[in-house]
Amino acid sequence: SLALAERCRWNRAALAASAAPPAIRHCCERALSPQPSERYPTAHEFAAALDTANPQHVSKRWPLYAAAASLLLMVAGLGIWLNRGQAGFTTPTLTIQVWQEGIAKDLTHALPMRNGDELRIEAELPDSTGAALVLINSQGELRVVKSQPAGESVLVYPDRSSVVPLTGSPGSEALLVISGPAPPSLESLELVWKNPAQTWPALSDYTLIQIRDQKTAMLQSGRDLGHPIEKADPTQVVLERIEEFRIKLRQAGFHCTGYVFAHSP
Repeated sequence: SLALAERCRWNRAALAASAAPPAIRHCCERALSPQPSERYPTAHEFAAALDTANPQHVSKRWPLYAAAASLLLMVAGLGIWLNRGQAGFTTPTLTIQVWQEGIAKDLTHALPMRNGDELRIEAELPDSTGAALVLINSQGELRVVKSQPAGESVLVYPDRSSVVPLTGSPGSEALLVISGPAPPSLESLELVWKNPAQTWPALSDYTLIQIRDQKTAMLQSGRDLGHPIEKADPTQVVLERIEEFRIKLRQAGFHCTGYVFAHSP
């Protein structure tokens, strides 16, 4: 139990299925991050982030917020009991840390991403599963960045003492962790992903799409106005295509989590 608590095996499925807005869920996920350096330093900062994420309900009851935040942080250790009562921890979790001009940020606050930004990617894996870290680049090309057989609980790329720079052409980029009894092969993933009739348009600068095992959703958007009716909305096109990919992966017995983000010039 202590080993699971140290790895933050809390009940992510319950949070994903909740009615909380995406911004609130993101605050909770950061507060319960497997990496201590990525969590909020204090309960008061967590409470402030919750107010920012839900400005229409800004409250002056800071002591209550602080107490609630502290309780949520303790759930990181206690929530493993909930997981044991379910069918098991089946979905990988993904953390993308970004360095811009020497400053570490989470992905939400690092948009838009640009060439030269440095990334470290870490995924917590379900027990007895293999996994692949997958990149879909701005041309819509799929590549397996790292494959890891069953037996390891964490997948890190490149490693905990290194980062990897973002390169290539601007457009929409996706980073996914796909797990199953064995890591999926590039060939099997390409069969699911490739469709010459589908496009992979560029997202607006601050758009972030989150892929979860059960659904794909917009986490944040940089648009103030929609596109003309006669022009396809690129965000909707990307959402629909990545959702179709997620559904096909689930049908093939794989679990998937990840993000699609804007890669700007």
